[in-house]
Amino acid sequence: MKISRIKIKNFRSIEYIDLAFSDFNILVGQNNTGKTNFFEAINWFYTSSSKSGTIENIQYMRDSSKEVIVSVEFSGAQHGAENMINAGNKTKILAILSGSPITCPLAIK
Repeated sequence: MKISRIKIKNFRSIEYIDLAFSDFNILVGQNNTGKTNFFEAINWFYTSSSKSGTIENIQYMRDSSKEVIVSVEFSGAQHGAENMINAGNKTKILAILSGSPITCPLAIK
């Protein structure tokens, strides 16, 4: 199983990005274009923590009231997951099966 797509919405400087992956990928960009924030979003997805510290530090810089969503799809399996923070600053992890939400035993509030 490998990551086939990552969608990030309202995470620090990233308003929205949707990237599909192949077997080999390179992320290239000029300074201050969001490369580190991209990898920090992936880290936040897996660990629910950020080197930036507080929830306020990972919210979208231009509008912190927007919901933060990091969605990861996996190839070799028909499932993925979303990690999000809603407007009430509550974190939840949502498992996805064939594009439809399913009950996930882990929810962080």
